[in-house]
Amino acid sequence: MIGLLTLLAITGFVLMLSRRIQRPVQSLVAAIRAIREGSEETRAQAEGVREMAELAGEFNLMLDHLRASERRLRDIFETVDLLTVMIDVDGRLTFCNQKLLELTGWSRDEAIGRNWFRTFRPAEQGEAHFTRYVEGIATGDIDLHYEGDLVSRDGRRYVIFWNHTLMRDLDGRITGVASIGQDITQRKRADAEIERLNRTLEQRVAERTAELDRANRELESFAYSVSHDLRGPARIMIGFSGILLEKSRDKLDPESIDYLNRIDAGARRMGRLIDDLLRLSRVSRAEMHRRDLDLSQLARDVARSLFDAHPGRNVRLGIEPDMRVEGDPGLIRILMENLLGNAWKFTSYVGEARIDVGCERRDGVVVYFVRDNGAGFEMQFADKLFSPFQRLHREDEFEGTGIGLSIVARIVAMHNGAAWAEGTPGRGATVYFSLAPGSRLIYSEKAARRSRVS
Repeated sequence: MIGLLTLLAITGFVLMLSRRIQRPVQSLVAAIRAIREGSEETRAQAEGVREMAELAGEFNLMLDHLRASERRLRDIFETVDLLTVMIDVDGRLTFCNQKLLELTGWSRDEAIGRNWFRTFRPAEQGEAHFTRYVEGIATGDIDLHYEGDLVSRDGRRYVIFWNHTLMRDLDGRITGVASIGQDITQRKRADAEIERLNRTLEQRVAERTAELDRANRELESFAYSVSHDLRGPARIMIGFSGILLEKSRDKLDPESIDYLNRIDAGARRMGRLIDDLLRLSRVSRAEMHRRDLDLSQLARDVARSLFDAHPGRNVRLGIEPDMRVEGDPGLIRILMENLLGNAWKFTSYVGEARIDVGCERRDGVVVYFVRDNGAGFEMQFADKLFSPFQRLHREDEFEGTGIGLSIVARIVAMHNGAAWAEGTPGRGATVYFSLAPGSRLIYSEKAARRSRVS
């Protein structure tokens, strides 16, 4: 009897304890099931034995933290200027943020649950994209980055760049995709406008090039016509003035002889102007053939020609060795002939004439120069030096038509370079030029040591 009573007492105690444990456990299980089904208000009942009450309390605290984190995440998705969507394996929209609703014009209740591809993609694309999506979900082969059209409720289209992430359950099965999209409609329109402008620009450039070609041909024709029409009268004036001077010098008074000399000088100057005009025309229409050139040797060749033509001149010439450039051989030679010829001319009245040809670096670009200690010029007139027929000295001081530096400027421009000059009256001048900035420029460290060859 005592054993039976003891067994009954133990059984009753166990039943009473199990009833006190069962209710909070059932409450905890129901809360977990409700949370899994999407309820946002469910909480576990904190009752029963002390340990179970504490378990339910900790569970509720964890649940509060999770819900707070979820609210923060939702707030972030709602405020960012990006589209955020989630699509299940059947292509239905299960989540979207406010940005998508603003673009498409749907309410949240209307949008959630709709087939994404049949509602938000263009009609001509929707079915094909939906089929590819279903196949991709089955195989796990989904395009994670792509551009696609998004259609609003009223038919407006937007271009969206999407970044997809596959969603999986605890067993690793794909449950859908989460996507973040950026509206690039304005950028695509800007790109299309730039492309249109580029096409029209190419057309305008072609038209302007054709016009320029026509103008160059007309200019060439005009230059030859002027040459032919003016050379004849100039030759006549030179010839007849010379005959008059030869046959009638004894019969003419000094004033008449002076007049005839002036006519002869003017006609000869006209002939030089015609020749220089033709030279400028030929340089402007010359065809370019670039190659590697030894500028130092080219300068020595030009200087040797000057010494041969003027054997009585005493000029100290310094040319830096191993200077190399990339350019058209014929044009670069003309350039050096004009620069050295100018320096030779403007040092003609200097007792100890000095001409230097060299190079230096300026802002990473190789700059070449021809320097002399001759007549020089006022810097306020430097901008006139490279204009055709502009002279800073009287013709009775230095002969010439003022075309040489214009030819230099044309040649440098044809090589995509720059030319400028610096000078001081009575102390000489320096003409600088660069060739082909941004292309292969050759600079010798030996040249940088400024070793001179006189």
